[in-house]
Amino acid sequence: LTLLVFTKFYIVVALFIPVLGYLINHYFKLNKIVIGYGFAFLFFIASITIAPSINSQLNFVNQLASKQQTFSRFVASVTTNSGFEINELTDTKSLVINMPNALINTTVRPYFWECNSLFIWLSAFENHVILLLIFFTFYHRKKLKVTQKNALYFNLSFILCLFILIGLTTPVFGAIMRYKIPGILLLLISLSMIIDTYKVKKTIPFLKKII
Repeated sequence: LTLLVFTKFYIVVALFIPVLGYLINHYFKLNKIVIGYGFAFLFFIASITIAPSINSQLNFVNQLASKQQTFSRFVASVTTNSGFEINELTDTKSLVINMPNALINTTVRPYFWECNSLFIWLSAFENHVILLLIFFTFYHRKKLKVTQKNALYFNLSFILCLFILIGLTTPVFGAIMRYKIPGILLLLISLSMIIDTYKVKKTIPFLKKII
């Protein structure tokens, strides 16, 4: 964690909600796992809203906006084939409102009509393959124990937080593709946790020789 603070601070921020949600579910033994992570999200929003009134240096939204503006200025000054515009952050309300769009920027874009180089085409192809894997795994999912669900929700909430942070601050498809690698790896691990190989073999018989 100490190393990440100085090298990949955005990953430390993305871990806040997952860690808090996991601990709430672990110690309070909640049957509805989503409640713990929902409370963690609300606590996070409340914290970043109240913190600036305690210390101006704790203004999380301003720090995000600063990184966003720095990246946008860089894109404007350098010729790039994968830059695009993102909505400016001003306060906590704008942060929450822009979260869905940020998630779309990270998980779905670039759209095929936005691709103008081989690298961007590869990024679009990767996104669509991952989306297909998600739907395929959801269709062939298995039931999990409460402890397994807590671990799965930890993974998924970290992926969501990471992807939203990236989408809020990064207006370049190439950079997004690099930044989200830790989330992609954890997503593939999560899919392997919930897929039922028996159902897969039943649906696609020739995979019996492989799986």
